[in-house]
Amino acid sequence: MTTITALPTPPTRADPTNFPDRADALMLALPTMVTETNAVAAEVNANAAAAIQAAASAAAAPGTNGTSASSVAIGTGAKAFVTQAGKAWLNQYLLISDTVTPTNWMYGQITGYAGTALTVNVLATSGAGTIASWNISTVGPFLPATAAEIRAGTASNVMITPAALIAALADVVIADAATITPVFSTFINATITLGGNRTLANPTIAAADVGKSGRIKLVQDATGSRTLAFGSNWLFDGGVDLVLSIAAGAVDYIYYDIESITRIIVSTKKGVA
Repeated sequence: MTTITALPTPPTRADPTNFPDRADALMLALPTMVTETNAVAAEVNANAAAAIQAAASAAAAPGTNGTSASSVAIGTGAKAFVTQAGKAWLNQYLLISDTVTPTNWMYGQITGYAGTALTVNVLATSGAGTIASWNISTVGPFLPATAAEIRAGTASNVMITPAALIAALADVVIADAATITPVFSTFINATITLGGNRTLANPTIAAADVGKSGRIKLVQDATGSRTLAFGSNWLFDGGVDLVLSIAAGAVDYIYYDIESITRIIVSTKKGVA
């Protein structure tokens, strides 16, 4: 920004002795002041024009918020909306909320956006009902964990929802075999139906499994009297391995706590009806 130079002391009739010299100095300074004043005016005009252009650009920007009057039921999966065209929404995650009751919302990622047609893969919801008045805005990614991701315990870019946690705790069926080698990253709770005399071998334990606890349900098949031997890493109360109930269809439980990749602390409950 140009600086306007201060004018010299002006002449005054009260000081007739210095009047001529001060008048000359003032007249000599005026052209410089005019040049500097014009330069400042030009700079002010340029800044004003730039501000007007910036405001116009902002007003014309596509924006990231929109609305929709499409009648859509709250739920997960593919959802279609009619909304405004030209939004900066390519592949974005959206929060789509009820304009009247904001606690009714859907969250998901755009799977298609052309003209006014918007499709979203809804990953999470709140509330219920069919709504026809929506506010739509971009948000950061929120990825609900799957049951498998919770069981594995290694994902760092997902969020645990109550529904996913309950799903992760559901029984996983471990296939029967002569030697059964559980893979702890694939389950928390599990069921094994024994079709013969079996060995429950030392399991596959990943670092992320250490500290995990849960239970394994052991079921005699319709024949019964099946036996089960255990690998050395299964550590039972008092150092005595579980002896199974032998009746056909009998159910025993082992409750495990993974202390390390070679130590599974086990307690039992036998003969559960």
